Amino acid sequence: MPDVIVNASPLQYLHQIQQLDLLRAMYGRVIVPQGVRREIAIGVARGVDLPALDSLAWVATEIPDPHVLAGVPSALGTGEREVIALALERGGLAVLDDRAARVSAAMLGVVLTGTLGILVKAKLSGLL
Repeated sequence: MPDVIVNASPLQYLHQIQQLDLLRAMYGRVIVPQGVRREIAIGVARGVDLPALDSLAWVATEIPDPHVLAGVPSALGTGEREVIALALERGGLAVLDDRAARVSAAMLGVVLTGTLGILVKAKLSGLL
């Protein structure tokens, strides 16, 4: 099964509709880049309803190779850039909702989906 690398917004949305466990059910292990983990921590500190990533044993945190990261458009946010870079490194599935990030990922040949794609796949596989 390919690696699944998830950005902050899909984590937030799935958590807020109480469906975050779909990621574990569908993919087993999920990778969250260090930049995304930082974004989640900042949101939690501001009182946003976000998942406690440290309590999820199926979530791993990784840092992308700086050389690969350099090839991702710098106009994107840190989290989006790191998701794309890790997907390029590992040949994995990027889970992104931001339109600019999705366009950049597609131009770089990254396989991607978003929150809606996760929900549709879960419905089609009988998980919802």
